[in-house]
Amino acid sequence: MKKYCNFVLAILLFMGMCQGAAFAENGGSESQPQLISTIEQLDQIRYQPNGNYQLENDILIYAGSYEDGKWVPNRRWDPIGWEQQPFTGTFDGNGHRILFSIGEDQGYGYVGLFGVAKNACIKNVTVAADIKVNSRYAGAVAAYAEDSSFENCVATGSINIRYITKKDKETSYAGGICGYAKNCTFLSCGSKCPVTINGLADEGFYYCYVCDQYHLLPVCGGGLIGATEQGTVSRCYAIQEVSVSSKRYRSGAGYSCHTGGLIGINGSTVEECYATGPIFAEADYGGDSQIYAGGLIGENKGNVCNSYTSGSIMAKYGLGVSYVHGQGMNSHTSAMPSYVFSQTGLMVGRNVGKLENCYAAGTGISTFRDEQSEDGGSQTFRAGFVFAQCNEENGKPYLKQENYQNCYSIREYVDSEINADPHNRRYPTSSRDLKTTYSHFCTPQDLEQIIPMKTIAQLQDKSTYEAWDFQSVWDISAERNDGLPYLRNNNLYQ
Repeated sequence: MKKYCNFVLAILLFMGMCQGAAFAENGGSESQPQLISTIEQLDQIRYQPNGNYQLENDILIYAGSYEDGKWVPNRRWDPIGWEQQPFTGTFDGNGHRILFSIGEDQGYGYVGLFGVAKNACIKNVTVAADIKVNSRYAGAVAAYAEDSSFENCVATGSINIRYITKKDKETSYAGGICGYAKNCTFLSCGSKCPVTINGLADEGFYYCYVCDQYHLLPVCGGGLIGATEQGTVSRCYAIQEVSVSSKRYRSGAGYSCHTGGLIGINGSTVEECYATGPIFAEADYGGDSQIYAGGLIGENKGNVCNSYTSGSIMAKYGLGVSYVHGQGMNSHTSAMPSYVFSQTGLMVGRNVGKLENCYAAGTGISTFRDEQSEDGGSQTFRAGFVFAQCNEENGKPYLKQENYQNCYSIREYVDSEINADPHNRRYPTSSRDLKTTYSHFCTPQDLEQIIPMKTIAQLQDKSTYEAWDFQSVWDISAERNDGLPYLRNNNLYQ
């Protein structure tokens, strides 16, 4: 009898080894994490969201495959954690990769490997996500995170979401790593994942009782994070395209469109980060829609230091919208007044925070619909380091020097033949050269009073960067980063 029991026990142990270790009741501990080796075990985490987990191998969750020329569906991923039961544990990818897809037939408010994470730690994992869905929050690693930490996380694949606002205060956030992050820490994370948001505004306004005024609903897309609120983002990068488009579902609705190479709206501290992907932002003309687009950050409310961007930017305001009538900044639809506003900068679109030891080496263009313009419908402006308005009397930007310490912008783009364009669009040479309606817009030349502009050769010269730390933070070499300064401690992709 004893021999028979031992034989049965041996069989059970062998089966357990083949299927992966059984789940502990508490999901593992810090010293002995629960090992994850199968799709089933990964899925089991949602039922014990406060445990400690570690990957043993790559996990590939294929949506399906072709068999005899026919597509045979397999399975799609359901995000771990939601509002009522967020993921609150520790997940260590142990250097492995997780591949999954979420398709259009799956409707979620939170889309990612993790849907909602609070007081969680996620680290050492590469997530290859194929996301194409209607959603409010989306990120390859986490859709929404609060009081959580992300370390050595990499996002690949693609994120493409579409969202229609129908209720007050509904917004949409998407980022390569995380859609929305509140009081979170990101260290040595990177995104090679293109991010696309197509927003449709139905009820595009909400009333703020504290400030006693209406606000536009934000649509936020960032190469790394859609939006941050407090927290830190250190030694991170994003290298793929970010595209945010906001359209009106009906006349009178509107969005504020925030697009950043790294972060759409930033309320955190950003240190030693860079973004190189192209940026595209588009909003309908009318309905009070607005654009904030920047090579690194769309709208900055935090502190940014020792960071750079080199991507191109294109911001377009509602060209070809047939029911717009009026003139310039005060154009309107038949339903209500429309205020056209686009803030585009090579580094940051709109800035109310602080930037220190940063440079921008990209190119940027903003195109506005303007029925007063000489070309019969649009004006196009070159983008400077940051968007600014100018005092019409003295031409000086409304910028505070203390908010821009030791920052530099590329000059070639300004010194080129700015009145020549293959589409015959008009490029003003100064703010005084604009039509009266636009006379308060600053040009890159005006911004040079605050942020020096340099040629490529000057940006490749270490002596240009006064007070920069080239011993422990920055370095420069003709063989790396096109001869421009690069970050010593951010070598994830360079």
